[in-house]
Amino acid sequence: MLYDILPIFVIIASLGVIIFILAKKMPKVASVDTKKIPAEVQGEIKKNLLERKIDRTLTGFGDKVKPARDKVFETLRGRLDKFKEAVSGLEEKQKEKDKESIKEEPEVLNKEIDSLLGRAVSLVDKEEFSEAEKKYLEIISLDERNIVAYAGLGELYYKKKELEGAKEVMEYVLKLADNDYGELEASDYVLLALIYRDLKDYKKALNTIRRAVELEPKSPKNLDLLCKISIISKNRKEAEEALERLSKVNPDNEKVREYRQEIKKMSA
Repeated sequence: MLYDILPIFVIIASLGVIIFILAKKMPKVASVDTKKIPAEVQGEIKKNLLERKIDRTLTGFGDKVKPARDKVFETLRGRLDKFKEAVSGLEEKQKEKDKESIKEEPEVLNKEIDSLLGRAVSLVDKEEFSEAEKKYLEIISLDERNIVAYAGLGELYYKKKELEGAKEVMEYVLKLADNDYGELEASDYVLLALIYRDLKDYKKALNTIRRAVELEPKSPKNLDLLCKISIISKNRKEAEEALERLSKVNPDNEKVREYRQEIKKMSA
């Protein structure tokens, strides 16, 4: 806004100086002996004299003012940058104070976290991953052991195909759960199993999907993934058991026959 107003002030000041200079020059223009000049050209001559005076004045004025103007602008820009930095610093300090204030009030904290979680999930659904990541990180800044936020980040990174980042986050989620900072859902183990599978760490993928099946033993989705990973891992026995359970809970699954054929090709 300052940059919008400043040029106007400069222009007004410049015009004032020009008028002052012209006022001093006017007697010279008026001193032309008009008695010796035909009446019809007197006005034109005075007009030309004035225009030349104005042109010379403007040119000289511009040359004299430009260095000073540039110096003023440079100074103002520097001060504006410092002002912006100061404001930014104050805003960050205020944010930190607000966070600390929220942390001291559990009900307010929970409401804020729920609100941020809702917005983060919505942003992920819209594939606005950068904004969603900011929301999850904001939650973590309020509650550094929030399992749901970390799991959300893990899913986000997996959708972005950042497998190493997704693995790191989800393994940290496991540690939080092991230290009683929350409970994991079957979907969390499914996600980590998919990450290990895509990283071709089939042993860990198999161990992880087993835990998902323990939590939801009749989930067709979990049993389907258990069967897939067992086949990839060349674990025929577990593949057969998973297929049998899958065919019972979801007999219409089109993949049952396909899995059965793949298992038959495996060595006993």
